[in-house]
Amino acid sequence: MPDRLLEALDRLIAFLELHENPAWPAVLRSLRSQAESVDPSDQTSWRDYYNQFGRLFGGMGSLDDLTICQVNGHRVDDEIEANSLLQELVSTLRLEYQSARWRTR
Repeated sequence: MPDRLLEALDRLIAFLELHENPAWPAVLRSLRSQAESVDPSDQTSWRDYYNQFGRLFGGMGSLDDLTICQVNGHRVDDEIEANSLLQELVSTLRLEYQSARWRTR
């Protein structure tokens, strides 16, 4: 798995843990762990992995729908700043995912 995608994933996990999001860090850590078990030379396995990874984006309940706010039980002082950073992190993750997936075609 490309290092830049792993780095983007790690940054998002750390951000969500900082704000005490209960579910997403576990989902993202699981995807990261799965990446470490994929044979680097097996293009079919990577395509399957990236198909699964792509489900993070779009649709109800996706990362695109996530909002950091006190009402949702998150630890946050400045919701506007936190959500701006969240969107930046999700966008970076999406771009790195698309780039990595494109390279496996």
